[in-house]
Amino acid sequence: MKAVLISVAITMVYAVSLAVEAEEQPCSNTLNIEMPEYCSSIRVMNPLSGVQNFRPLQLPPQAVIRIKPDTLYRSASLNQLTAKDRLWLEGQGVRSVVDFRSLKESSDKPDQVFDTLDFKVALPIGVDPKDNYELKGHEVLEALKGLIEKKDYKTVSWLLRLSGVNLYELRIKRYQDFAKDFSIQTARFMRLLIDPGNLPLVFHCEGGKDRTGFHAAVMLLTLGYSREDAMNDYLTTNLYTFEKLKVQMKGLPRSLNFLYAAHKDELSAALDVIQERYPVFDDYLQQELGLSSQDLEVIRTNLLENRRVANHEI
Repeated sequence: MKAVLISVAITMVYAVSLAVEAEEQPCSNTLNIEMPEYCSSIRVMNPLSGVQNFRPLQLPPQAVIRIKPDTLYRSASLNQLTAKDRLWLEGQGVRSVVDFRSLKESSDKPDQVFDTLDFKVALPIGVDPKDNYELKGHEVLEALKGLIEKKDYKTVSWLLRLSGVNLYELRIKRYQDFAKDFSIQTARFMRLLIDPGNLPLVFHCEGGKDRTGFHAAVMLLTLGYSREDAMNDYLTTNLYTFEKLKVQMKGLPRSLNFLYAAHKDELSAALDVIQERYPVFDDYLQQELGLSSQDLEVIRTNLLENRRVANHEI
């Protein structure tokens, strides 16, 4: 009888654990995945089945400033578009694609083309070969890729400590580099938005999170949205990719948390670099990116339904 009771108890515990796992919801998850503050009001609507994290910029529910619909999309790479995906992009009249991936990434997984595409621009943001720490970190992570995929996190943690690579520091430095070392790419991206003939436009990197997330934040700040608004758009990636993250981050030790997902500290690191040098954001746009006040007015006219934009801090 005792054995039967123990067996029943084990079965019940197992059933409860499965139910808890099945009921894990993105906006109230226990997996250390950060979500936008108005998570529950966001509808995840990805029109492309072959591309993860394809979406317009996420605006606050009660935003006064509105972006013109069907003008600007952020995305992961476009190398796995289905026939229906291409038809959808053509139906939206998408004319330009901006690719922030490194030349090797773009070569290994080239974007597919579609009939309305007139202009594809490569603005590669890779790893600086002169930056020994960042280069070493990415080489170590590439070498550990197999162990990471197998979820052998104990060995991964040990090898990272042995190599002297701090994952948090590596990721923070990566975002700081976006703001410090790749202003030419950012300026070129912004200049594309001066010509309305380039719209609608899709911009992307590999996963649509890091390089894309930084440029989405620059765009939102340019259009008059707040730093908080930019952060919420950035974290919306975690909502769009939650099912994948749920698998990746289950059982992940806190020391390896920065392997996956979008984290506030990362985008904050990039925006802090800009704010430290340019407390007024328009000074960054004009002095660092070389955009004139007239350029900025044209960009805002092209993208906004209403153009009341203040010169603000971030």
